[in-house]
Amino acid sequence: MRALPTALLAASLAACNPFHTARRADDVRLDGDRQPEAWQQPVGEASAPDRWWAGFDDPALTAMIDRLLADNLDLIQAWSRLAQSRAVAAQQGAARLPSLDVTAGASASRRYVTTPRPGPDPANPIITTTEADTFESYSLSAAARYEVDLWDRYGALTRAAELDVAGSRLDVETLAVSLTAQAADLWFALVEQRATEALLRSQLETNETLLELARFRFGEGLAAAADVLQQEQLVLSTRRQLPGVLGRRATLEHQLALLLGRPPAEGAALGGAQATLPDPPALPTAGLPADLLTRRPDIRAAQVRVAAADERVGAAIAGRLPGVTLSASIGLEAQSFGDLLDRWVWSLAGNLLAPIFDGGRRAAEVDRTRAAVEGALAGFTQTTLRAFAEVEDALVLELRQAETIERLDAELAVGRQLYEQARARYIEGLTDYLPVLSALQGVQRAELSLLAARRQRLSHRIQLHRALGGAWPADLTPVARRDARGESR
Repeated sequence: MRALPTALLAASLAACNPFHTARRADDVRLDGDRQPEAWQQPVGEASAPDRWWAGFDDPALTAMIDRLLADNLDLIQAWSRLAQSRAVAAQQGAARLPSLDVTAGASASRRYVTTPRPGPDPANPIITTTEADTFESYSLSAAARYEVDLWDRYGALTRAAELDVAGSRLDVETLAVSLTAQAADLWFALVEQRATEALLRSQLETNETLLELARFRFGEGLAAAADVLQQEQLVLSTRRQLPGVLGRRATLEHQLALLLGRPPAEGAALGGAQATLPDPPALPTAGLPADLLTRRPDIRAAQVRVAAADERVGAAIAGRLPGVTLSASIGLEAQSFGDLLDRWVWSLAGNLLAPIFDGGRRAAEVDRTRAAVEGALAGFTQTTLRAFAEVEDALVLELRQAETIERLDAELAVGRQLYEQARARYIEGLTDYLPVLSALQGVQRAELSLLAARRQRLSHRIQLHRALGGAWPADLTPVARRDARGESR
C-alpha cells in the first residue's frame, strides 16, 4: 500500500503529455517567403547609441525622456498589469503543489437535567431534582489534497502563465519604445513652433521695414498707392499667422504635460526653451530584417503569446485524460484538552477520475485553444510584417525628405537672389513693386517650408529609431511609489 503514493509521486515528477509538444517562443518564425533578406532602401553605417535620443546631443531632451519613463501614467498602468500577471502566474503555479488545511475547534455547552425520584413524604411521593451538566469538546484536524499531474496539465498551465508574464513585460517595453518616440517627436514639434514664431517675427520686421519704404516712396511721388496697400496686406498676412503658431505651441505643451503625468498648465515649463532645430545625426545602420525579431519587443511579445497559446492546447488535451487525486487527513478530538493527544484518527485515500461523457465540452476546449494558436500565429506574422514596413517607410521617407530639403535650400537661395535684384530695380525706379512683393513672398514661404521640412526629417528619423527597436527597454524598472495611504509599494 505504501508503494502507491511513491509510484504516483514519481509519475507526477516525470509527467508529460504524449499527445502534444508545445513549441518554444524562439521556435516561432516567419515563413521563408515572408522573410526579406535585406532592406530595399539604402541604410546607414553609423552606430547609434542604444538610447537613440542621446544622439541629438540635447540634455534637456534626455532629461525629459528620463522623466517620461518614470512618470508616464500609461507606463505606470502597464507596470501594474505586469504585477497582476505575476500574481496570476503565482496562483497558477500553486495548483501544482499539495494543499493543506488545518482546522481547530473548541466548544462548551451546559445542559439542565430534571430527574424524578421517590420522596420521603407519603403526601408527596415523587419529587424532582434539576442538575446542570457541562460538556466540553476540543478538536484539531489537518487535511491534505494533491492532484497528481500525470499528463502535465498543471505544468502546461503554469508555463503558459509564466509566458503571459513575459508577454506583459514585453508590452511594457513596447509601450516605452512608443512613448519615447512620441515624446521626442512632440519635443521637436515644440522647437519647430518656437522657431516658426521667431521666423515669422523676423519676417514681420522685414515686411514692416519695406512698408515704411513703400510709404516714403509714395510720399515722394515715386510709388503708387497700390504698392503701399500690397505691402500692408503682406504685413497683415504675416501677423495673421502668429496666433495659430502660438495656439499650436500651447496645445503641444499641454500634450507634453499629459505625457509626463502633469497638469496642462505645467507644459510651458516642461517643454524647455530651445528654438533651433538640430541636424539629425548620421543615418544609423538598420542591420538585417531578421534582426528585428530580437530588437522589437512587440515581435518578441507576439512570439511569447504563440508559445503560451500552444501550452494551453496541451493543458486542454490533458484535461480529457484520466486524473488521480490523493487525499490524507489526521484528526484529534476529545472532551478535555488534556486528552486531546490521546485520541486521534487518520485516513489516506486515492481517487481516479476518468471523464466519460461531458457533452463535448473538453473536446470543444481543445478546438478553442488550437484556434487561439492559429490566431496568435497570424498576429505574430502581422506584427512582424508591419515592423518590416515601418522600417522601410521610415528609410524611404527620410531619403525623400533629405531630397526635399536639398531642393528647398536651392529654391530659397534662388528666391533670395531674385528678391535682391527685384528690390534693387524697384529702388532705382526700373520696375513697379509687384516683382518685389512676389519675390519676397516666395522667399518667406520657402523659409517656412524649409523649417517644416527639417522638422519632418527629424520626425522620420525618430520613427526609424522606433521601428528598429533596441535592447534599452530591457533595463527599465518600475519606480517605487506610494499608495493612497502613503505606504511604499
